Amino acid sequence: MRDVVLASEADMLASLPNAQDPMVQARIKDVQANVSRVRDNAQGGDDTKQFAGLVHALEMERNEAFHRYHQHEYAVGALQIAIVLASISHIACIRSLPLGATLIGSVAIVG
Repeated sequence: MRDVVLASEADMLASLPNAQDPMVQARIKDVQANVSRVRDNAQGGDDTKQFAGLVHALEMERNEAFHRYHQHEYAVGALQIAIVLASISHIACIRSLPLGATLIGSVAIVG
C-alpha cells in the first residue's frame, strides 16, 4: 500500500502546473526512489516481494484452519443429535435409540 501511495504522490506532483520546477522535480525523483526501495528492499526485510510470500503462507494456514473448523462443526452437530436421541430414549423408553445415539456419538468423536 505504501508503494501505491508513493506512486500516486509522484503522479500528482508531476501533474502540477509547476512540475518543471527543480524542487518539484527533485521531490518526484525522491518519491520514485522510495517506491523502488519499498518494492525491492531485500536488505530491510520489508519489501513487497517478501510480504507476498508471507501473505501466501498465511492464506494457506487460514484455509487449513477453516477446513478444520468445518470438521469440528460437523462433529458438534453429530454429538448434539446423539444427546437428543439419548434424551428421547430415556423419556419415551425406546430401547433402540440409545444404540443409535451411541453409534452417532462414536462416529462424531472418531471423525
